[in-house]
This record gives sequence, C-alpha cells and structure tokens, in this order.
Amino acid sequence: MPREIKMPKLSDTMEEGTINVWRKSEGERIEKGDVLVEIETDKADMEFEAYMSGTLARILVRAGETVAVGVPIAVVRLERDSDEDLAKFLAERGAVAEAAPAPAPRRTRRGETPDAERKAEATRQLLEIVHSLERDYDDVWGSMVKQTIRRVHPGFNEEYYGYPSFSALLEAAREDGHLELEYDPDRGNYKVRLRRKPASR
Repeated sequence: MPREIKMPKLSDTMEEGTINVWRKSEGERIEKGDVLVEIETDKADMEFEAYMSGTLARILVRAGETVAVGVPIAVVRLERDSDEDLAKFLAERGAVAEAAPAPAPRRTRRGETPDAERKAEATRQLLEIVHSLERDYDDVWGSMVKQTIRRVHPGFNEEYYGYPSFSALLEAAREDGHLELEYDPDRGNYKVRLRRKPASR
C-alpha cells in the first residue's frame, strides 16, 4: 500500500513546520535519500530526505502552508502499488483522487499581486540587515538574518512582498547579484555574504 510522508520533528522544540519548497513534483520518481522538501522550523530552514523509494503520488501540503508535526504532507506510491491501491488509499484518507490543483498566485494584504517596487523594498531591508550583521559577526547565517530583520522591522513578512519563504527571498537576492549563499547541510542553513563588486583598476 502507498505510504504517507508526515511533517517530521526536526528539532527537540519543533511543534510545527512550514513547507518552503518541494524539491520533487507530483508524479516524479524519488529514491531513498533524495532531498524531498525544504521545511522552515523554529530554528532553521532544513532539507528533508525521502526515507523510501517510489513515486511522489500526491502533495498534501503546499509551499507556504504550515502544519503540526505528524500531519501527513505527501503520499508516496511504492513500486508494487496499483492504481486501485492508490485510489483506495487516497479515498480512505479523504484525499481527492484527481491531481491537486495548482496553488493560486499569492496575494498581498490588499488582494493585489506583489509588484516590483514591493520586492525591491524587501531586498533593500534584507541587504541593510546583512550589511549590519557582517560588521559584528564573522559568519552570518540565514536564520540570524531572518530573526534580525523581524526584530528591526516588526511585522516583516516575506509573503507580503511576494516570496513564499525567507529562503526564497535570500535566493532571489542571490539571483539578482546582491548576495552570495553557501548552503550548510549539517546546519540546514545558508551562510550569507554580501556580493562584493570587484575593485576597478
């Protein structure tokens, strides 16, 4: 029979987790040890590996959604499972047999799609915080940046600026050439540095 993947307890104090990004898509083959999903915990953003092989048959919790530890977040179809096995398994658990619909575009508080100016404002605040932390610390981690920006700017919410997770905001700043990111799998966190422009000759 198919198996459920449940929200893992990734730290001693973790009670719930937020899906940052699925690294595998519905219908995609997965192998034991593949990075399946990135989860935001109370301590850091961490990658979670598949502990079985099969096909990712159904994603139950979409990116940006938060659920308690132990809640099913996906269903894996094993090689020996038939279509009937999968349909029965989903029906018994109240899951819709058809493919889950794609999530609607994320909206802002006023129901508007985030625009470039709003994203630019999030990037500006992010870079200010990274610059400040670099003056005080040899190593700056994504979790430090996240905690500091929310302390300096109470109510800061990356979703308001159009990013599904704080990691997505960091990665967008990297793609725009503002940051350098180095992922540490042991810490489940990004080491963050401002990208320095080469000195002109």
